[in-house]
Amino acid sequence: SLLNLTRMKSPDLKPIVVNSIIKDAVKTSKLPNTIVVETDYPETDLMINGDYEQLRMALKNIVKNAGEAMDSEGTLMLSIRNAANLWEEIRIKESGLGIDPAELEKVFLPLFTRKTNGSGFGLSITQMVIEKHEGTIRVTSEPGKGAEFIINLPLAEK
Repeated sequence: SLLNLTRMKSPDLKPIVVNSIIKDAVKTSKLPNTIVVETDYPETDLMINGDYEQLRMALKNIVKNAGEAMDSEGTLMLSIRNAANLWEEIRIKESGLGIDPAELEKVFLPLFTRKTNGSGFGLSITQMVIEKHEGTIRVTSEPGKGAEFIINLPLAEK
């Protein structure tokens, strides 16, 4: 992970349907059947310019962490919205215990982890991927009510 973090190449931007990346990220995360996955996608596919593999890896990191945060039981909500016709907003919300307010600002720092076997690089890499795509990522949480990751990526030019 550390080598990937330091060697990450520039994204190979191509038009991508966002919900296809999310579906693939969920599928490859191998969430247990005890986690209910709910989706809220628009009827029409919204496109971004992105590197499919890099974005899939970034979203997979969040989905995998969400499954672990819920201790393999709960609800994972995935939604996509068009924000002001400029951005594609992806929200990933889990129903776990949430993140301590004092730790919220640390979640994207390299080596920060609350997991016994975690490396602390997954969300750092995720943030780097999103920023290389000229997007933003943030997290909100309320203890006892889970966490929500909000990603904004620019829409594909028409």
